Amino acid sequence: MQKFRCSSCGHVFQRPLIQSVREDLVEVILEMLKTFVREMDDGKKPEEAGWTPFNDSILKELKKIDFCEIDYENRVARVNPRYKLPDDIASTDEGILFSDYLKALRVLRTIEKIRCDDKKYRKAIMEGLLRMLKTAQYNFWEKEEGTMPIKIRQVILNPQRMRIIRQYAYLLVKELLKTLWKADTKVEGLEEVTNINSDHYMIIKKALKWDKIIEFFCKSKERINMIKDLGLIWYIDQEIEREGIEHLGARVLVLERIISRSELENLDKMLEELEKFISKNSWEVDWSGIFRLPY
Repeated sequence: MQKFRCSSCGHVFQRPLIQSVREDLVEVILEMLKTFVREMDDGKKPEEAGWTPFNDSILKELKKIDFCEIDYENRVARVNPRYKLPDDIASTDEGILFSDYLKALRVLRTIEKIRCDDKKYRKAIMEGLLRMLKTAQYNFWEKEEGTMPIKIRQVILNPQRMRIIRQYAYLLVKELLKTLWKADTKVEGLEEVTNINSDHYMIIKKALKWDKIIEFFCKSKERINMIKDLGLIWYIDQEIEREGIEHLGARVLVLERIISRSELENLDKMLEELEKFISKNSWEVDWSGIFRLPY
């Protein structure tokens, strides 16, 4: 590790020792990485971000580095996002943020391919909705004490209700999508549920008013499309987590390229309508902890 002292505030900070490029070019490389991240944060396209002006002598030296690209006409250079950074540069703060954006672009390419393949697209939606239900918080309460049927009370007021309901999340999603798609929802790559207690499952369905939920989404094509969007958003969140993307700007980039702001606003409105539609029983469910966006 190298130690540096800030000339303005005197703060001492550390940075990994960089040996993959000449010492006099280290700050130049880091400046290009900062420019790329800053301009991506500001909404620039990846092919336009990161270009930094330098004099001819620096451009000549950068030309010798394989992960840099030069635009001699405009006398600018940048770190090429199509190349892998050397490990020592990738481990700097600037390199980590730059790498997060590269991971985000990789997730985007994956999602775009999935959207062109009907089987993969359906699988992604199903995986996303499964993730939503398996991470949900299931909270119930009675409008008046004693109005909840005994069998339902035994399951949903059980301290193990989270585990029990999540165990059947696959069946809940499968039944919902089978109705919406009017087709078999068996998807390759997703593990089927075994050892099913059908009585338990029917109680959980009733507790969650699942038939009402299906009825709600079947009312319009727009709602069917929105539940697909909700599943896709949760799938994207899963891919972002798998890639280990931490920088907020990079995470937002993926979501905004796939789902427009107006679509997100429509989803929020739909989730509010869902809660009003099904809150008409003798017990209540906290739907904000179940059908929700992942952030």
